[in-house]
Amino acid sequence: MARALHSSSYARGLVLAAVLAVCGCGDRPDTAPPAPEPSVAVSDSVARPVGRVVSLVPTLTETVVELGAGELLVGIGRFDPDVPEQPDIPRLGDAFSVSLEAVAALEPDVVLVNGVRLAARLKPLEPAIRVEVLATDRIEDVLATIERLGAITDRPLAARALSDRLHAALTSARARARERAGPPPSVLVVVQRRPLYTAGAASYLHELLEAIGARNAAGDLPEAWPVISDESVVARAPDVVLDASFGTSDPDARPEPLTGLADARVLVLGKESEALFRAGPRLPEALEILERLVFDAADVDDVHDATRGNER
Repeated sequence: MARALHSSSYARGLVLAAVLAVCGCGDRPDTAPPAPEPSVAVSDSVARPVGRVVSLVPTLTETVVELGAGELLVGIGRFDPDVPEQPDIPRLGDAFSVSLEAVAALEPDVVLVNGVRLAARLKPLEPAIRVEVLATDRIEDVLATIERLGAITDRPLAARALSDRLHAALTSARARARERAGPPPSVLVVVQRRPLYTAGAASYLHELLEAIGARNAAGDLPEAWPVISDESVVARAPDVVLDASFGTSDPDARPEPLTGLADARVLVLGKESEALFRAGPRLPEALEILERLVFDAADVDDVHDATRGNER
């Protein structure tokens, strides 16, 4: 059975861009991305409060805004969320097309990134402009990054409050998981097809699945975003497939079905599930969405058969 969650405004590649941003990369719509690169550890240098910030990663931009420091942002990435009260803030491209001249012209004190490729592209800006590399692969990375951004933006109390909210959401999700009866459902997350990227054991999504009491069908693979074959998908026999590989502005379009998964519940994710791929302040929302999809999918609004279009 295949079902879909659609949004008529869902642009192809947006969810994938969010996924690759989590792992330190980024994507251009309508092109096949390179293999995701891992993000690197949060810098161990002393964090100094700054006045002008460029953020080139959606989750880092969200975090800065959540800390109440949106007014410090002078430039953001192509796929980043809007900044409140700054509708005309410059968008500076992505991991593959950032203009050093455009960044330098904004005279930021610091540029926030989360992957080594993008940091390497920005290296010529140093030491005049600090490039801060902040990890976002795992929950512990997210919490460390929040603390770091609290120091950089001079919002340490807001950072502590945000961390406390994320801890509370995780604690609640784990408590609900302990109350559920029966074996944990096996869940496979499909990020992209051809090649087929999934969420492995080193990913943020793996930890979220564990927190809600589900089992990652690709949890035996140590990488964050490994590539697996169609045969491997079938052999893993997941109970639920969360397919984020399909995006279109045409609500009547249908994804090519995953074959050999007659017993799996396949949910095709649209933009409304974007929080799953933003490792940061939206963690509570991501946990809620995952629980709903994995355990209460029959109650999700706007669900229909993805291959025949039958309303459910």
